[in-house]
Order: sequence, then structure tokens, then C-alpha cells
Amino acid sequence: MIRFECVEGSSRFLDPRKGFEEVDVPLEIRRDPLTGKTGRVAHFIHPPSVTPDFEAMAQISLSKGCPFCPDKVKSVTPRFRPDVVPEGLIEVGQAVSFPNLSPYDEHSAVTVMTKEHLVLMDQWTEDVLVDALEAAFLTLDAVRLHHMNDSRQDRKESASLSNQESQDPGDRQRLGKIQPNRSYDNTRPNRRYSAILWNYMPPSGGTQIHPHLQILDSPTPSSVQRLEISEAKAYYEETGRSLWSDYVDTEVALGERIIAQGSYVTWLSSFMPRGLMGEVTAVFSGPALTLKATNTARESWPARRTVLTEFAGGLMKLLSFFKAQGIWSLNMALIPEMETGSPFAVPAHARIAPRIFLHPVLGSPDMNALQVLLDESLTFIYPEEFARSVAPYFS
Repeated sequence: MIRFECVEGSSRFLDPRKGFEEVDVPLEIRRDPLTGKTGRVAHFIHPPSVTPDFEAMAQISLSKGCPFCPDKVKSVTPRFRPDVVPEGLIEVGQAVSFPNLSPYDEHSAVTVMTKEHLVLMDQWTEDVLVDALEAAFLTLDAVRLHHMNDSRQDRKESASLSNQESQDPGDRQRLGKIQPNRSYDNTRPNRRYSAILWNYMPPSGGTQIHPHLQILDSPTPSSVQRLEISEAKAYYEETGRSLWSDYVDTEVALGERIIAQGSYVTWLSSFMPRGLMGEVTAVFSGPALTLKATNTARESWPARRTVLTEFAGGLMKLLSFFKAQGIWSLNMALIPEMETGSPFAVPAHARIAPRIFLHPVLGSPDMNALQVLLDESLTFIYPEEFARSVAPYFS
């Protein structure tokens, strides 16, 4: 049974805005049932919305040079090694994927989403979003295939050297110099962990105005991925059931935080948001977004594109809501399925959080020591209210 844990409390003080009358301000500490992390629902202030001069912002960024614009993207950005992507780049529609010049991990890539340097919240099209996501997934497919081939070759070399060792016990020095690639287990291709990240506009931490995705693939899960797997495993061991399936079913039944449910994607207001102004969790159903570590990955593509098209349609509705709220920036993390084939597999899902400047004049970010150093989420809006505000945009 899913437990939505919440500790209600309050803060009492003498408020100068009310002649120093005593006030009692409510607050909550909630536990995310998918990660076990806690956060605070507090303050309930609404920072002023200030819309910047986007054209001026774009001109400033162009004056510094943009490596993602069409005249430069294929000449100043890196290329994949031929054994990973023979063509060097992955292109789908306007989207182009290539290695990250400043990698975060063993496989770190960038997908430039569109030829346009500046795309505002209400200027996105479904095709552009789907093509960018397709390019990102094809990049991850290529990485998985590369590691599978590497693993097979390592196993062949290891077996060959073991045979030589048994025939010639004295030839140990050469055997010791060759170590199998232990970063990928061919018998458990689900033991790699991937993410497609979007830092859209400066408040999100994005360093380029030109829209782009960050792609990661690693043998080491991120902290949140590790917690999601740990919680899913513990829940299965306790109940014999899938945490994520029960989570979606419970949220739909309760109806308090559900935004919309389609054929492949369920949109929910997160029980404990990581964003100051709320957070949306999109949970995918079915295997269409499972990464394919085979050379037949493209054969499964029609099903995956159908799912991504539904997701992109919902994302555009969410962007419309953000624009209506005066929000012009966001972070997104799309996590492909993890622990595939296990009874506690974590389905593909995305988390989307709006980002703002808390003090627009000073440029103060919406994160502080509480979030950065204590790793404690903070949100200014009740998730249930957030869901009620967003839902009409999906109808």
C-alpha cells in the first residue's frame, strides 16, 4: 500500500504586517513515496513575475557566439567515434546529437533541439519536440549497442587468454595486462543508467539560450535514480507488488493530484515537489521507452514515437500553463526504464519543474542552502492546488 506521509505543523510569531499580532503559519513536511526524500511545503508566497526582453537576451548570447546555430553546429562540435556512431552525428529532423565537449560521465552527449536560436514557451511544435527526443533516444540506443559489442569482445578475449593460461601457466604477465570491461555486464544490460535532461532558459542553469538536451549514460546511477530503485525494491520485498504501478493507481483513485491520463502517459502533480513553484511527474506505461541494446533498435521505433508524440503533446500543454503563470524556464529529467526485467523495475518517467528568479531585480535563484546543502526540497504551493490549476490545460 502506498503511504503518502505528511507531518503537519506551523510556525507562530508576532507579525509586524498585522500590528504585531500573533499569527500561526501552517507548514508541512512530506516524504516522497518514490524516493524516500523529504521536503517542505511552506511560505506560500508568490514571487513577482517579470518577463525579460527575450530578443535582447538572444542578441547578447549571439554576440558571444552560439555553437548550436546551423552555421556552426557541424563544424565546432565534437563527433562520436566511428565504433559508437559511424556517421559521427545523429540527426532527426532539425535535431542533432553529438558528444558533450565537457562530459559529465563516460557517455555524455548534447542534442540541439531546433535550428532556431530562441524558442519561447508558446513557440514549440510537437514535431520539433518529438524529433529532439527521438534523437536523444537513438543516441542512447547507440551507446547501449556499443557497450554490448564491447562486452562480447571482452568475453571472447578473456576466454581466449584463459585457455592460453591453462596451456601455458608461465604466460601470466600478458594476461594481467588485459582487463575485461567491467562497466557493462552483457548478461544484465539493464545495469546502465540513463537520463535525458533539459535546462531551458537561464533560471534553469542553462548556459546557452539555444534549446538543447543533455544526455547521460553511465554504469553508476545518480543519487535520485539509486533512491528510486532502492524504494521500488524495498516495496516489492514488502508487498510483492510494483511500487510505481501502485503509485499511479492510487493517485488516480484519490484524484487529488492527477492532472491527466492518456494512453501511454499519466501526468501527476508530485506529492513532494522538488521545484519551488511545483513539479509534474509523468509516468509512462508499457515497454516502448525501454532502451534497446541491439542492432534492431530502429525496428521498434514506431511504437516509441507514438509514445513520445503523446508525451510531447502533454508537454506543450504544460508549457502553455507555465506561460500563463509568467514562468519562462524549466528543468526536465526524463529517465528511461531502469532494472528492466526485474520485478521491481522502475518505469520510464519524467519530472518537470518550473524555474524562476526568486528576486528578479537581483537575479536571485530559486535555490538556497536548504536545497543545495541540506538536500531538502522546498515548494511554495500545495501540490493539490497545483494539480487543480494545471488540469484545465490538459482538457
